[in-house]
This record gives sequence, C-alpha cells and structure tokens, in this order.
Amino acid sequence: MSHRLKGNLWKLFIAEVTQREYYFPVLAIYFLTLPDANAQQIGLWAGIGYLAEFLFEIPSGYISDRIGHKKMLVAAKLFMVLGVLSFIHGGSLIYFILGAIFTSFSFAARSGTKTAFLHETLVSLKREKTFVKINTKIAAYTALTSAVLMVTIPLSAEISIRMPLFIGLVLDLIGLLAVVLLTNPAIVEKIAPKKSILRVLNELRGSGYFPIIIFTSVISGFGIAKMNYVFPYVETLGFPIKWLGVIVGFRLLAQFLVANNLGRFEHRINVKKIFLFDIFIFTLVFVLIAALNDFYLIVLILIIIGGYQVGRRAFVEGYLTKNYIPDKRYIATVLSFKEQSSMIVTSLTVFGIGYVMNYSYKAGFYTMGVVLFLILFSVFMFVENKRVAKQ
Repeated sequence: MSHRLKGNLWKLFIAEVTQREYYFPVLAIYFLTLPDANAQQIGLWAGIGYLAEFLFEIPSGYISDRIGHKKMLVAAKLFMVLGVLSFIHGGSLIYFILGAIFTSFSFAARSGTKTAFLHETLVSLKREKTFVKINTKIAAYTALTSAVLMVTIPLSAEISIRMPLFIGLVLDLIGLLAVVLLTNPAIVEKIAPKKSILRVLNELRGSGYFPIIIFTSVISGFGIAKMNYVFPYVETLGFPIKWLGVIVGFRLLAQFLVANNLGRFEHRINVKKIFLFDIFIFTLVFVLIAALNDFYLIVLILIIIGGYQVGRRAFVEGYLTKNYIPDKRYIATVLSFKEQSSMIVTSLTVFGIGYVMNYSYKAGFYTMGVVLFLILFSVFMFVENKRVAKQ
C-alpha cells in the first residue's frame, strides 16, 4: 500500500502538468479571427468563465471534502476535456462561453482538492512534516515541465491556429488517466463529521486568515485578468504571434526558480514585509506595461512578475494549510474561500476593464494599476490598524 501511495506523488505531478491551458497564449487571438469578434467580447466570455468559477468554488470544495478528493479530481479533468472540445468546435461566441465555463468548473473542482489529497497522502505515509516542501516541489517541477510545453505547443499555431488546442486535448486525456489511477489514502475512510459551510467559516474567525486571502486574492484576480489582454496588446506592438508561448514558457521557468527555493523560508516568513513588497511590485508592473512601448521589455516584466506571483502560490497554500486551517478534514473547503475571492475579483475586473481596453490597452493597464494600489494599500492599513489596536 505504501508503494502505491508513493505513486500518488508522480500521478499528482502529471495531473498538475496537464492542468495547464497550453493553448491559452493563442486563444484570444484565435477568437479574434472569428467574424465580428472584438476585444470587448474577450472580456465577456472570459468574465463569464470567471464568474462560473466563483459560483462553483466553495460548493466544489465542500462537496470534495464530503464525497472524496479523488472523485473531485476526476470530475475536474472531465470538465477540462469538455472545455477544450468547446474551444476546438469554436465558430461563435457561445462556444467560447461554454469552453470558459467548463474550464472554470475544472479549476474550481481542482483548487484546494489537490492540496487536500496530497496532505492525506503524506499523512498516510507518515510524512506530514514534509507537506509544504513537497507541495512547493511539485509546483516547481510542474512549472519547469510546463515551461517547455508552453514554449513549444503554441508554435504549432503556424500549422493551424487550432493545433495547440488539439495538443491540449491529448494532454487533458493523459491527465484524466493519471487521476483515475490515483490510490485513495486510508485516511479518507474516516469520513469527516458533517459541518455546514457557515460553521467552517466561523472557525476561521480571529485567525488572521481572511485578511491574508483578501490581499492575495486581489493580486491573483488582477493578474489573471491582465493575461486576457496582454497577449493581444503585445501583438499590436509587433510581437510575433508564434512566440507568444515563449512569454508563458519563460514565466514558468521563473516560477520554477521561485517555487523550488521558497520552501526554505517557511520558518522565516514576514507577512508584513511581503505585503509591502507586493503593493509596490504588482502596482509597478501595470504602470510599466502601460508606459513602455518596447515589447521586449514588457515581455521581460511579464516573465519576472509571473514567475514570482505563480511561484509563491503553492507556498501560500501550504503556509495557510499548516498555520491557519484548524480542521484539516476541510482543507479543500477552506482553500476554496481563497479561490472564490480571486475569481470574484477576476470576474469584476475582466468585465469592467473590457470597456476601457476596447478603447485603449494603455488606458486599461493604467487603470488597473491605480485601482490595484488603492485596494492593496487599504487592506494593508486595515491589517496594520487591527494589529496596533490589539497591542
């Protein structure tokens, strides 16, 4: 049994590698080849997808904790297959809306569930103390492998604009097979006592969890929203479409470097300093994207900030799981709160900024930078005021 449980680690790695949308760099451009398609409609179908993920986020985590995390991981992969099939069929806006909804359901079903399943596996293997380290290592090597795929797969758009989607479908089917073959840890046989979502939420009060997820969710939400427009934007500056995957590929390489080394700071993390650094760096990114006209510099910025932002994700999840979740039987439910916060921010941002982007990409990125700074600074001051009041 121990040998089979150890096999979960490489199967989860394959599941993570195949969860990426490697066709994403060309998806918006593929959409714009359709008759009467425009940038504002990108915001429409992308925003609907993020809204769907928001609505399904907490229920999916709660259902996952109740029915079993393996079953939910299988469901996540099935949704991803349906999503790419909708994009491949294409032809009209409705199919992109359906594709966005299905892939959003997939990400919602997976978020928190993968982390919870890994935690159960390591508990069963009596290796729970290595959880944060292994979680970040899987994320790191997933990023390294994905970097190669993200660079090479979009190049197939030279053959056909839909070829990256067909390759994505094959990868999704491989990922589906990997999660089907996962071995359920013995710990899942001990069904968690049924709690309401409100009770789970109430247990988190006063822990400091909510300010952290609000802050990180706003950063994630704005970052995801940005990526829906930045690829068409750099193309207008002259960046070749066939090299768009290079941006994401090198961003994933940077993510590998961040995630592979972040675990060593587990016991030395200073949340206040990280918050201050995040306020500065993420706001600056939007301003620089808007201000610069050299697409090489913009691409370099995207690689660096993307590597930092995504690379710290697994570390943050591990940190929250270890320090802020009192009932480990509801990990997927609690982490879903974080993801749902990200999705509502993303959905509102994509919907709202689409009107500005349709007028001017530069104006859109400037607007996002200013709004992001105001939100992050407000949350930071709220946390600081509460900390001072307790002293």
